Amino acid sequence: MLISNSFFVMIYDISIPLSVNTELYPGDRPFKLSWESELKAGLGFALSSFEMSSHFGTHIDAPSHFIKGGLTIAELPPDIFYGPAIVIDCQGDYKAISSSMIAPFLVYGASTRILIKTMDKDKYLTSDAVDAIISSGCKLLGIDQLCLEEPEDDSFPVHKALLSAGISIIECLDLSRVSSGQYLYSGAPLPIVGAEAAPVRAFLID
Repeated sequence: MLISNSFFVMIYDISIPLSVNTELYPGDRPFKLSWESELKAGLGFALSSFEMSSHFGTHIDAPSHFIKGGLTIAELPPDIFYGPAIVIDCQGDYKAISSSMIAPFLVYGASTRILIKTMDKDKYLTSDAVDAIISSGCKLLGIDQLCLEEPEDDSFPVHKALLSAGISIIECLDLSRVSSGQYLYSGAPLPIVGAEAAPVRAFLID
C-alpha cells in the first residue's frame, strides 16, 4: 500500500500480506486463520486465531535464531527499528551479490539499516559482501526474498556471520514499489518472549 498526504510525504508499506496464498519457506508450518466467533453467524463480535511459523511472511530474525546465547526478539534494542535506512538495488542477471555491488552505496548513518532489492528468489550475499555490511555499522539488514543464503547451502553462513555480529535480519520484504536511495525506516517485530523471530509490519518514509 502506498500513502501520500498534504506534506508530500510518501509512506511505503514494504510488508507482505499474510494469507494462505503467501509463499512459505519449505518445511515451515502452513498459515491458518480460524474464526472463534463471526458476526455473520449472529454471535455479536468477531474473534479470530491463527497459526504460523515465526518466519512466515515479512519477519525479523534475532541473533538467537542461530547464535547460542544471542539476543531474542523481545531483547532487541528498539532503536534499531526506527531511523535512516538505505535501499540498494541489486536487480540484474546474476545471482551472487558481491561487495563491489553494495559498498559504494553504504552511507554513514543510513547504513545502520540496509535493505537490498533483488526482485528475485535466488540471489545471495557473498562473504565479502557480508564483511562490507558488518564493517558499515549495520544493525538491521533486509532483503525481498525468503532467504539471503545461496540456494542449497544448508550451513547458513550468511545468517551466522550477520547474527554473530549483532545484525538482525528482515526477510520477505516487498520492495517492488521502492527505488534505491535513502529513507526513514519504521517497523518492529512483536516482542514475543524467548522467540528467535517474529512478524513485522515495516514501512519506508520518503
